[in-house]
Amino acid sequence: MVWAKVLLSAVESALLGPSPPEPEKRIELMHALRSSIPSFRSLLSYPAPKASDRAQVQSKEVRLPDAPPISLDDQDVQIALKLSDDLNLNEINCVSLLVSANQEWGLSEREPLEIYHLTAGLWYSERRDAIASLFSLLQAVVLDQRLEADLLVEIQGHLEDLFNSGLRQRLITLIKELNRDEPAGLGGPTAERYVLDYKGALVEREAVVCRERAGLGHCLFLSSLIVRMSPRDVKDVFSILKDCAVEAISNEPTLKLQVIFSLLFSLVITFISDALSALPNKNSVLASNISFRHEFQELVSGDLAYISLCLELICSNNVFQFLLDRILQTAAYQNDDEDMIYIYNAYMHKLMMCFLSHPLARDKVKQMKDKAMSALSPYLTASSDQFGDNDSNLQQSLQTKTQPFVSLLQLVSEIYQREPELLSGNEVLWTFVNFAGEDHTNIQTLVAFLRMLGTLACSEEGASKVYELLQGKTFHTIGWNTLFDCLTIYEQKFKQALQSTGTMLLDFQEGDAIVLVAYLAVLQKVMENGNHMERKKWFPDIEPLFKLLSYENVPPYLKGAMRNAIASFIHVSPMFKDTIWSFLEQYDLPVVVGPNSMQQLSTQVYDMQFELNEIEARTEKYPSTISFLNLVNALITEERDVSDGGRRFVGIFRFVYDHVFGPFPQRAYADPSEKWQLVIACLQHFKMILSMYDVKDEDIKIVVDQSQTQTVSQAVPFEMQLPVLELLKDFMSGKTVFRNIMGILLSGVNAIIYDRTTQTYGQLLEKAVNLSLDIIILVLERDLYVADFWRPLYQPVDIILSQDHNQIVVLLEFVRYEILPQIQLCSVKIMSILSSRMVGLVQLLLKSNASKYLIMDYASCLESRSEESQIIEKTKDDVGVLIIQLLMDNISRPAPNITHLLLKFDVDTLVERTVLQPKYHYQLLYELCCDPLTGGPMIDLLSTRKYRFFCQHLDTIGIAPLPKRNNNQVLRISSLHQRAWLLKLLALELHVSDMGVSSHREACSSILTELFSSLQVLALLEVVQFRIPDTSMKCSQLKADLKCDLRVEEILRNSETSEKGGVYYYSERGDRLIDLASFRDRLWQVLNPVGNSINPDIQMGDLREPIQQILRWGWKYNKNLEEEVAQLHMLTAWSQIVEVSVSRRLLLLEDRSQILYEVLDASLTASASPDCSLKMATMLSQVALTCMAKLQDERFLCPGGINSDNVTYLDVILGRQLPNGACHSILLKLLTAIQRNESSEFLRRRYYYWFLIAFLTKDALQGNEAGKAVSLHVLDTLISIDQERDFLNQLQSRGFVTSCLKDISSFSYQDGWYSLDSLQRVCTLEAKIALLLRICHNYGKIGCQILFSMGALEHLASCRVVGLRMKSFRRNDSKAARDLYMEFDKHQLVTPVLRLVFGLTSLVDSSDLLEVKNKIVREVIDFVKGHQSLFDQILREDVFQADDLTLEQISLVVSILTKVWPYEENDNFGFVQELFAKMCALFPLEDDSSGLSKAKQRNSELAMCRLRLNLCSYLYILVTKKSLRLQVQIQDINELSRQEVDEIINMFVRQDCVSSFDNIRKRRYIAMVEMCRMAGNRDQLITLLLHLAERAIYILLVHFQERLLKN
Repeated sequence: MVWAKVLLSAVESALLGPSPPEPEKRIELMHALRSSIPSFRSLLSYPAPKASDRAQVQSKEVRLPDAPPISLDDQDVQIALKLSDDLNLNEINCVSLLVSANQEWGLSEREPLEIYHLTAGLWYSERRDAIASLFSLLQAVVLDQRLEADLLVEIQGHLEDLFNSGLRQRLITLIKELNRDEPAGLGGPTAERYVLDYKGALVEREAVVCRERAGLGHCLFLSSLIVRMSPRDVKDVFSILKDCAVEAISNEPTLKLQVIFSLLFSLVITFISDALSALPNKNSVLASNISFRHEFQELVSGDLAYISLCLELICSNNVFQFLLDRILQTAAYQNDDEDMIYIYNAYMHKLMMCFLSHPLARDKVKQMKDKAMSALSPYLTASSDQFGDNDSNLQQSLQTKTQPFVSLLQLVSEIYQREPELLSGNEVLWTFVNFAGEDHTNIQTLVAFLRMLGTLACSEEGASKVYELLQGKTFHTIGWNTLFDCLTIYEQKFKQALQSTGTMLLDFQEGDAIVLVAYLAVLQKVMENGNHMERKKWFPDIEPLFKLLSYENVPPYLKGAMRNAIASFIHVSPMFKDTIWSFLEQYDLPVVVGPNSMQQLSTQVYDMQFELNEIEARTEKYPSTISFLNLVNALITEERDVSDGGRRFVGIFRFVYDHVFGPFPQRAYADPSEKWQLVIACLQHFKMILSMYDVKDEDIKIVVDQSQTQTVSQAVPFEMQLPVLELLKDFMSGKTVFRNIMGILLSGVNAIIYDRTTQTYGQLLEKAVNLSLDIIILVLERDLYVADFWRPLYQPVDIILSQDHNQIVVLLEFVRYEILPQIQLCSVKIMSILSSRMVGLVQLLLKSNASKYLIMDYASCLESRSEESQIIEKTKDDVGVLIIQLLMDNISRPAPNITHLLLKFDVDTLVERTVLQPKYHYQLLYELCCDPLTGGPMIDLLSTRKYRFFCQHLDTIGIAPLPKRNNNQVLRISSLHQRAWLLKLLALELHVSDMGVSSHREACSSILTELFSSLQVLALLEVVQFRIPDTSMKCSQLKADLKCDLRVEEILRNSETSEKGGVYYYSERGDRLIDLASFRDRLWQVLNPVGNSINPDIQMGDLREPIQQILRWGWKYNKNLEEEVAQLHMLTAWSQIVEVSVSRRLLLLEDRSQILYEVLDASLTASASPDCSLKMATMLSQVALTCMAKLQDERFLCPGGINSDNVTYLDVILGRQLPNGACHSILLKLLTAIQRNESSEFLRRRYYYWFLIAFLTKDALQGNEAGKAVSLHVLDTLISIDQERDFLNQLQSRGFVTSCLKDISSFSYQDGWYSLDSLQRVCTLEAKIALLLRICHNYGKIGCQILFSMGALEHLASCRVVGLRMKSFRRNDSKAARDLYMEFDKHQLVTPVLRLVFGLTSLVDSSDLLEVKNKIVREVIDFVKGHQSLFDQILREDVFQADDLTLEQISLVVSILTKVWPYEENDNFGFVQELFAKMCALFPLEDDSSGLSKAKQRNSELAMCRLRLNLCSYLYILVTKKSLRLQVQIQDINELSRQEVDEIINMFVRQDCVSSFDNIRKRRYIAMVEMCRMAGNRDQLITLLLHLAERAIYILLVHFQERLLKN
């Protein structure tokens, strides 16, 4: 079932990504889908066991399709037959599964049972891929996930064809068959119960099959939305539904219930769609089929033939309550797939709308309402032990026979609570609401109606409508006034009873309490979801909500409802928060400590502690305490004054700590959901304390002093406690909170996953686990800080955890919790912290047998994260990034560490002896860095100063000695690959880093310093300088030693045996290696006497040893070839990092010339070595060529910096005999040496000139792109030494310059720089521009005049590639790619063109004004106008943030404009404004370059001075020739305003001389004095500097004169 994996990969890539698929992914998806159609038609159908195949397996030799025979041992046979029996699978297929499992995991040295589990798990994983592929395709069509319409139409067409051809019947059959206790289903009585799932965890086979059935059920359900069911399909589905429903009566596992729901809703969708004719182009299928209607009616309800009788049956059996209890409110429904729940709810909405809008149904609803109203419920007196959750025992007794109308209201509430958007514009529903709210005489119906209103208020629109309904006079007896009047009346009665001596408090009528709870729930929802501007005006007086809180005869569930309603007002406005605090202090039970009071009411004994322990604990329900904690948590969270460290809330903290969270495990709970609500409220309180309040040094010292003066048994006084310190002390001594939190977590991740998916309180439990892990992390972030002061009484948390290793294991295993990524994130953070503290963490995990599954969990987490294809916005909250960071943090820690464990190093022995797999180490990082999505974050992470990743790893493994070949060749090969990937990572960082980012600049600088300043680059070259053993196919020496000829070379060279599937295979890197098993089989085949392959006199036994020798030779050949490939791999990486460094980042180094000569010399020496192969020499020669070209650039760019005329390469060349590849690389040096004066006479030079020019010009015009570029560079060098213009004359006479100009103007842009051909053409273009630039530079104005006369500016203006910078980026290019292209553009195209244009402007100064206006200036101005966007973009660059290359571009643009733009009469391009803006930036009143580093100032000093000079020249021309006058205005100081005078005073930093009370006269005087003082100081300073310069220059002059006289 390879098709399933291929299709799933294509589906996930194309349909589940964050953006629509690219064309190639669409093509791949459709191809995979078309190829899978035959497999879908026979979904999960496999060949059955066969006697002949079983016999073949028992014979221990099996021939698989398209493969040679496979030999089996006894264990293989046993496992294959066991798989066949347990899975009802053909025996040959079972052998194929074993082969696949061996290729996937390697089965050698594994136990038989483990092999069985792996193989069966692989089979179930393939089945899962097939089901998941179908589900994803259906999901994409049904939910329309922002995909192109034509793609969806095409997919839908294929799906419709599949379902019309029988796929739905196949799904129905599979759902039925997989539920049977037989090998093809759940398994027979002797079948193995466990298999490995797709994540590598050991699970029950029944659970895997149930997941398959649930997936098939989902597919069946979605299929009914694409192709309507036929009558046969409906009857078959209904038949299975009945069978499953009967089974579910006694057993209700979650997955089986989800299958039932998918079957049920498939029928619901079918009937609703058929009834409504949802598709316009299709008529009703079922309703128009009379025979089907009768048959199905008989199947459903026997003799009932009329809809009125059906409605009667529905109401009498209260189907509404059944839908609530057995479907919508079950854990199976609530924990189903989110998309499935969404569609289920949508069709429940449609079903409800159909019901409420039908005339007969409306009449029936009215009858149900009348019947419910006639059943009046009594007002029972509530005793303290009867108070329930929200409805007390009264509701429980009434629910024994709930009225259908009440159930209908509850059903409506449940539907729209999940999908509030379905309320929008739903007039049918609001009409029903108005009807249902009229004339309530029954508490049960009133409560149900109010609850429905609370549900309908879950959206902003619904909240506004519900508020208006209860605010107006729509209902006579229902409204907001009723709520507040009832609260006020009870408060007055209780108050009067307290004032009357000896009078008992009145009992609170339970009916009233229940109704008030419902009202308060509506109030809460209205305030939570109402419009934030409107709701401020709705309830200005909320005091009545508080007045009943302190009375002990008020039921706790009513108090809970009141506090929940109060909490909804906190976020309405800040005014409400202060009001709530004050009312709570005034009315609520005395535990509450407000922000302005710490007083306890000593006269009142009924407090929160009493209510919790005496009232609520007796009923095992805790609504009052839960609401109290939630309310104070919400209030404290809004506090902004944290200066007291939380002391004002210590009373609340002690109540939560001592009375709520401390004994919570020992309490009894009537409802498990309440238990976790209580726990969540406590945990939120603890997390809030740890998050809000910091630990101060003085607080720590107080704890130290207390510990020295008190014994352990003595408690710290209440008023001296700080909640945050009390929590830290608890965790660091393993006390109450720590024990209870670990008690929650120690149930284990598997148990919590089970409860989360099978229990209604699962989501609450999940939240409690998440909060627990958050709290542990918050404590771990602080405990070390205080532990140094508090030891030995309090220890760091990792030491407390180490007392029970299970505690550590369970914390780390939560990385397996995939349902909520935040929990995985917490687990990884805890792993990161513990791995940095605990030296023996790896041994602990190994000892607890948790390491194996932990490795799988981390791998699965990374894999699932990589498949999400989401752009990472916050790396600190991304699980994948944190895992990579965890690995990097632990790499340098003592071995064995967590990185070694998770990357599957051999942690049981010496780690350094592990055979590394580079694909999963540096290659992984390299691939992540190259990926367009992860590249940016990964490179940013690796380049941070905190990790020093690049240099640290370069120091550790870069230049370490290689392992010996004879001892461990495998480790030697792996080590070479390691270094290669590391060097590629370094080269990538140097290549794409943004030099404007300080971290990248520092990283690149440190890499270059490490490589070149310490000459590690030469040491790295020495690592790969070794001779590789012979890897040729010749084995003549081996044949000479053998006594027979087995035709080895013929087998290896024969095309029939050497193609794919023959005696060769290709490694992951693409190397062709000998498949020793196939090679062995082929050798034995030639022994066939029929073929006369060998001497018939030789016995078969005599051939075993020769064949073994040949196989040993083949193994050695493979290893030698792998070593050669690894050597070339590392040399390639070395050449990449050298070329990138030399080409792009050399300016970051000092003494560049010496470094270039060292690398060049080492490269030539290595290429001349007898150990150097031709492939290596080719790469080394390329490096040498790059170094020489860079030396040439250094000479050109810095004419006085290098004395290149004294350098010759003849000694190097003549002293060695180099391979041909190296000879080509020194051609440039050979030409330079020939032309030196001491090399030959003048005539010989002239002869060489003519010969070389003829050869080079022909190659430059007619050769391939690489040859053209090399020839042009050689011509460039020849021109640089042409003092007599011989070369120039030759080039002119041959028309070469004209040809170059034409090529430049006709350069065609096709695909940018995304292909090798385009890059080569661009490189050739760059060489031509460089040649023209050399003519301008070497021959001065003569050369410029020649080029100008040939129309150079016109040709440059016609070159389309100059504007490529502005339009060649692809929309989906990553930032690193765009930076790469932009840097490439700056270096190779834009800068040389600007240099050439600037060179041509030198003709401006030598021409008279009239000529200038007519010719040179006009053409330059036309060039500037033609490239306005380029000039404008460069001018807008920030000169202080620009790198050296950008600074040069700015200088060139300014220079060009300075020369020509003053003659432009019309400035509509904005260049003048940009030039003046540059002047303002470069000539500030104060030096603003202090923000630049000293290195930056030093490197850019010359460029800045040149830029300032050009700008000043431009201003000079404007003033002298264009009569420009600057607006220089000098005002009298007495005319300045006070603000202007203060600015002058502030400029001289003399604020100490004036105060805010001084008048303007004094301020003007001080400003005038300071300006005069500054002018005088500047005048004296200039005079002193002139004298200083004069003396210094004279001293230098004397010394030079004396030295001259001595010489």
